[in-house]
Amino acid sequence: MRIRSLNTVLTLMFFLCAGFSSVAASDPFATGEFSWSVSAPLFEPVNHGDDTCYSVKDPSIVHYDGRWHLFSTIRSKNRTHQIEYSSFVDWKDANQAERHLIDFTNGYDCAPQIFYFSQQKRWYLIYQVLNSSRTPSLQPVYSTSTNISDPKSWSKPKLLFDQHPENVKMWIDFWVICDDEKAHLFFTSHAGWMWRSETPLSNFPAGWSKPEIALRGDIFEASHTYRLKGKNKFLTLIEAQDAGRRYLKAFTADRLDGKWSPLAASREKPFVSPRNVHFNGPNWTSSVSHGEFLRSGYDEKLEIDPSETRLLFQGVETETRADENYGKIPWRLGLLTLDQNHVSTKPHGLFPYQRWKIGKPVFKAGPTGTFDAVSVKDPTIVRHEGKWHLFYTSKPQLDNKQFQVGVGYVSAPTLAELNSSKRYDINAIVGETVIAPQIFYFKPHKLWYLIAQRPYDGPCELEPIYLTNRNLEDVNGWSNPKVIKTNRKEKDAFWIDFWVICDEQKAHLFYTDHAGSMFRLETPIDRFPSGFEEEAEHLAVSVHGVDKTGPWRLHEASHIYYVKEEQKYLALLEAVRPHPTKRNYWDSRNRFMFAMIADSLEGPWARVEKDDNDFLGIPDSLYNEDGTRTKYDQVSHPELIRSGFDERLEIKDFRLQVLIQAFDAAKTPDSYDYNLLPWELSVMKNY
Repeated sequence: MRIRSLNTVLTLMFFLCAGFSSVAASDPFATGEFSWSVSAPLFEPVNHGDDTCYSVKDPSIVHYDGRWHLFSTIRSKNRTHQIEYSSFVDWKDANQAERHLIDFTNGYDCAPQIFYFSQQKRWYLIYQVLNSSRTPSLQPVYSTSTNISDPKSWSKPKLLFDQHPENVKMWIDFWVICDDEKAHLFFTSHAGWMWRSETPLSNFPAGWSKPEIALRGDIFEASHTYRLKGKNKFLTLIEAQDAGRRYLKAFTADRLDGKWSPLAASREKPFVSPRNVHFNGPNWTSSVSHGEFLRSGYDEKLEIDPSETRLLFQGVETETRADENYGKIPWRLGLLTLDQNHVSTKPHGLFPYQRWKIGKPVFKAGPTGTFDAVSVKDPTIVRHEGKWHLFYTSKPQLDNKQFQVGVGYVSAPTLAELNSSKRYDINAIVGETVIAPQIFYFKPHKLWYLIAQRPYDGPCELEPIYLTNRNLEDVNGWSNPKVIKTNRKEKDAFWIDFWVICDEQKAHLFYTDHAGSMFRLETPIDRFPSGFEEEAEHLAVSVHGVDKTGPWRLHEASHIYYVKEEQKYLALLEAVRPHPTKRNYWDSRNRFMFAMIADSLEGPWARVEKDDNDFLGIPDSLYNEDGTRTKYDQVSHPELIRSGFDERLEIKDFRLQVLIQAFDAAKTPDSYDYNLLPWELSVMKNY
């Protein structure tokens, strides 16, 4: 009791000190704590005639005369680098806008920057070309126009430097910004350096000084610098790399020729990376690369408004770019929006999880020839009237390379007696395929509900269903499965593992997409199980990262509970790593568990663990009762043993008992067939 009370006090102290429940994070441009939402891809490559276009990247954009004017690099089959221009009024129409190739050179031109130089009343485009007469051949140039809307009006490129600076051996991605007296040219050199050169405004675009190193660090390319409106500060964002993925760092300075200080400039505390973004739809990129802010103006001051921060960037999913040379990587453009009132998702470490005690398996596959002879998995369990009631996904032995999957049921007075009790094949009873169950008693209807999924002949592959029963022990009393109707069924998007939990007013349906995101639908509690089809889908979280082992992401089996003593909601989520040899395959031998917490089922959700790449349940934290290491090499599909059995899915506190599926690693080769994995069920405890 003393330990439990201490944990509760510490948890409450944390929430009071952190202001978790309602206090918005302070100014991110002061704290460096950023959180972003990501649009769907808004701008994709299109072919020009018979020239196949692989990617669109390096965007630079201004809003002028009621329209967006976008300049970007395209990479295609016939030419490696060209600058493309398009214009549109609304972002929803961006991808349909007419594309124009600007005839700067016959060879290499790319990485544009657009701005209006007010002193000369003309538009400038800064970019780079190849000039074989110089070493290095990559050189910064400019072109001008008095009509940004006319792609044919641009002058031929002119070199910014009369002679190549002798102290610069490598340079790339050129960027101009002006203060009240000077124009400043920034660039990077792929060696962890950002350089700066300057010229008086009256001399621009000529007269550049000898470049000097302005910043050293773990940086790569694409430094873009802006004035922060109302803050008397300048912000530079620079692309960096993390295990082959791109992300953005940010630095600030009081002057363009001053010292640059890190604001959000590490893998653990990035400006933008997969660690601090949330997708408004499917997770489509694992890199955040070469971004350009949507500015509050369009002139040479390059001013951005911190209260309305949006960033156009190039992105791509790691799996999509696998084995491709860089020129064929299918970069697309999307829009990041700063969450101004976000609650920080900084991990917290709310309760012990570094060491779990795991007992002997409580439930194993059945004898040869039975409906669950291969595996028992996806557990859901309640205790009612002195018995445990366990529902699970079952798999029989394969026959002619075909397999069946279904739901089994068993009950017993103790967990230890489940394995020897009579098993029932729910699929055989209801005459339909039912998979991945969830059990609870819905008090308003005085009915037991089994939420599950079944195969669906459509783009989603699965669909959510429910069955009802007035008597939990009457195995023949289950109704025929009925579809939980939603608006999402017609979308070309995968979803899996459906989970219902209710608060006092609403029923909430959660599910995942096998791509790093968890989604939520809701309906008034008096309309459940209908009403979901009238509500919009909400993105609850999008979580993936890279640690010392490699990339990982949220996978499936999002299970959410109400923690009574803390008055919080706890989400247990299964994560997964890529298979070490199979391309585009997420490995069933590499599953583990992380957790998130929220004040309400609407969110926002924050990580429980103390570090972004620290996890609630991993094989290395599992110990047998005698202190030896477990035989399991994954922690998968967790179900908390609840203190109640109704629709609130309540647990008492953070003393957790988790029913998981796993199998003996030593007896299961890496060349496994997923349908033959011998899953069994065990309980792990953090106390």
